[in-house]
Amino acid sequence: MSRSPRRSSPAPVRDGPMAMVDTSQLNRLKSGKMHGLWINYDHRGTLEQCGNYIYGEKYGAWNTYDSDGSPNSTGMYEKGKRTGPWMIFYKNGVTNAVGMMKDDERIGTWTVYHEDGTFKKKMEF
Repeated sequence: MSRSPRRSSPAPVRDGPMAMVDTSQLNRLKSGKMHGLWINYDHRGTLEQCGNYIYGEKYGAWNTYDSDGSPNSTGMYEKGKRTGPWMIFYKNGVTNAVGMMKDDERIGTWTVYHEDGTFKKKMEF
């Protein structure tokens, strides 16, 4: 799921969740590694993902987006691996699945929903 940044200086954000971000502090390297807040855009300028790196490893909350800009997933990273709670979304914004991750693997019970938001099933990992 990790992608390299498509451009180093994002287009200015005038509204939405990124409107208050100080873009002078984005996509910086420290000791040759990605460090701090990173926001990646595709070739059309559509937001792809945003989150923090600590010396080249994803850390903390990350959000990914589909090519139309709708949320795709949100979750936590620790030492570059998906760890903790994760949510995956349908293109219409409705939650598809919710569960826990550890070292990039699904663990425990995941709850899956239909595209209309109604319960579909539980899965054990």
